Amino acid sequence: MTFRRTNNFLFLALFFLYVISHSIFANADGVSSSNVGNATSSTFDSAESFLNRKASVKRMGDPKYIDNSGPKAKSYDVLAATAQKGCGSTEWPAYMASLSTLPVSYPPDGPIEMFSMPPLVRYLYQYGDCMTPAQKQQLLTGLTSQRQWLLGHGTLNHAIMRASSWYLLAQYFPKAKWTHWDGTVYTSAQLMAALKPLLFGRKSRFYKSGHYEWLSPTYAMVNVFPLLNLIDFAADPAVKKTAEEEATLELTVLKAHSFHGEIVPPLTRKNFDQLNATDSPQDYVPAITQQLLWYYFGEPAGLGLYDFQGRKEPYYISILGLSNWQPPADVLAMGAANSGDYVIKAITPSFGIWDAETSPEIFGDSYIADDFAVGTGNQLFEPGGYSGHIQTFSILLKSKNPQNQIECYQPYWKSNAGEDAWGTDRSSPFQEMYRYDKSSVVMLFDTPKKDPWVLGSDARSLPDRSIHKDALLQLAECRIPKDFDEVIKEKNWIFVRQGGVFVAMATLLGNNEYDQAPSKLTSKYLVVKVREPKTALFFRVERETADLNFTQFREQVRLQRPQYDVASSSVALLEKSGTQTQVKFKLQAHADGKRWSAIPEILQNGKPLLTANPYVIDSPVLKLRNGILTIGTSSTIK
Repeated sequence: MTFRRTNNFLFLALFFLYVISHSIFANADGVSSSNVGNATSSTFDSAESFLNRKASVKRMGDPKYIDNSGPKAKSYDVLAATAQKGCGSTEWPAYMASLSTLPVSYPPDGPIEMFSMPPLVRYLYQYGDCMTPAQKQQLLTGLTSQRQWLLGHGTLNHAIMRASSWYLLAQYFPKAKWTHWDGTVYTSAQLMAALKPLLFGRKSRFYKSGHYEWLSPTYAMVNVFPLLNLIDFAADPAVKKTAEEEATLELTVLKAHSFHGEIVPPLTRKNFDQLNATDSPQDYVPAITQQLLWYYFGEPAGLGLYDFQGRKEPYYISILGLSNWQPPADVLAMGAANSGDYVIKAITPSFGIWDAETSPEIFGDSYIADDFAVGTGNQLFEPGGYSGHIQTFSILLKSKNPQNQIECYQPYWKSNAGEDAWGTDRSSPFQEMYRYDKSSVVMLFDTPKKDPWVLGSDARSLPDRSIHKDALLQLAECRIPKDFDEVIKEKNWIFVRQGGVFVAMATLLGNNEYDQAPSKLTSKYLVVKVREPKTALFFRVERETADLNFTQFREQVRLQRPQYDVASSSVALLEKSGTQTQVKFKLQAHADGKRWSAIPEILQNGKPLLTANPYVIDSPVLKLRNGILTIGTSSTIK
C-alpha cells in the first residue's frame, strides 16, 4: 500500500503586527530601535539577522506572559518583562528581592530555588538600579542568614547554575559572609576563591572527556545560559575566559550534531520530542535546547509563540537575548550546507562531578547531510541506573512537516507505560546497531523472555519496568511519519520518499504488523511492530540521481538485503568496498563490575574491527582530543 501526500498547499496563518514600542533599561545590550526588525507574524523567520532574533526574544518578554506558578518560572519572566518595560511595576523588584526567602518545594534545591539564581544574578547586574537599597539588603539577608549549598554539585546543569550564581553574588556583595551547608563560613573573597578552581576543573574535564548532558534536548540549554552571566559580569579575566571556552565547546558540539535545528542521536536526558515544524501546534512540549540552536544559528526555522512560551520549562532564552555574546565565526559557519556531508563520531561519558574522572558510556556514530541525517549509537549502562531518557537511533529527513524522524527501539526502560507509550526511553539493552556505507544501518534485537536484572526496590529504573520483569516486551517497533511524500508498506519492507531522498527498511526476520496502536499515534505515524524476540532491521538511505529513481532504488536495495542468522543473532552483509562484514549481537558484563556493554561485535573479512579512537569527537568539522578543540582545520581552543 502506498501513502501519497496531497498536493494542496497549506494556507498561511493570519498575520498580526507586533507594536514595537519598548525601552531597553539600564545596561541592556544596546540594540537600538533602528536595529529591531518588525516581526509581522506569530512565527519568527530564521532568515532574520541575529540582532532581529535577539529583538524577537525581547518582544516575548511582555508582562502578560508572567507565570505566577513559582520562582522557577516567574524569575525569568520578571527579568524579561523588565528588559522590555524598564523597572515597571513596583512588584517586580520586590519579587526579585524576595527570592532568597521564598519556600522551595524540593528541599535539595534550597533554601533558594536554584533555577531562579541565574535570572536573579542578571537582574542585579543589569537592572540593579530597579531595587532600592532596602530591597538589596533584604535579598542579601535572606541569602546569608541561612546555610546554602554554596559548593554543591547535583546534576551538571545544577552545578553551573549554582556555581556561576554564587560566584557572581559574592562579587556583587563583596563584604558579605556566606555559610555553606556544612557550617563553614566564607567571606565573599574566600567563596570566589573556592569556586574558581571548581569552574576551571569543570571546563577542563569537559575538554578532556565531554560531558553527559552535552547532547540533551533539554539540559544542554541549561548548561549554557548560566555561563553568559560569567562572560558578561565576571571581573576576573580568567573566569570570563573559562566560561567563554565552555560555552563555545557546548555550542560547537550542538551545531556539529544539528540537522536543521534538531539534534541528531544519540541523545541523553531527552525529556521531550524535538519537532521540525515552524509555529508548532500546542499539543507538544518544546525541547528547550532547540531554542538555543535557533537563537545562535537560525534553525529550526521560525520558532513560534508557543515554542517560547510553552510552560513546561521557564523562559531561559531571555538570558540569551540580554547578552551580547556569540560563538566564534568558525562555529557559526559549521554544518553540512557549508562543509558537505560528514560523519561524526562522539563519545558521551558517564556522569561526573567537577574535574573527577569519567569513562566512556555512549558511542555515537552518525552521518549528517543537508537533506538527511542518520543517527546511531551503542552504549554501556547500569541495569539499575539512569537510562530511561536516551535515544540511540533515528533517521531524519529534510521536510517542513512537524514530524520528520524515523525512529525504532525495543521498549524496556519504561515498559510499564506499554509498547505504545513512545516516552523518553528510545534505547534498550537488547538493541545494538552498526552504521556502514555512510548511510546504511543494521539494528539487531535480542530480547530475553525475563528481565536479567531484577534488582532491589532502590534501583532507580526498576519502578518504570517492573510489571514486565517476567515477560519482557519481545518486539522491535518503529514509527514513520505519514506526512512524508510517499510511504510504501509491504510484508517485510517499507520504502519512504521525501523529495529526492529515498529510505528503505527491511525486516530480516518476522513480519511487519502495521498500525496496531492508538489513534493518537496512527494519525501521525505509520506504526510498525515486529513481534520477534530476535530479529534485525536493515536501513538504507540514498539520493535520487540521473541513474536512480525511486522505483530503481527499491529494486536495487532488495538485492542488497543482508542475511540474518537467528541462531547466532548476527547479520552478514557486503559493504560497498567489498568488505565482508558480520555484525553480532553481544551483551556482556563490563570489567568495572557495575555496568553492562550493549555493543555489537564486528568482524570484517573474518577479523575483529578495531574501534579504538583517541578522539572524544572525530569529524571533518570538529575534533576534540586531549583537551584541544579543533574546529575545521585550523581554529583550536584548549
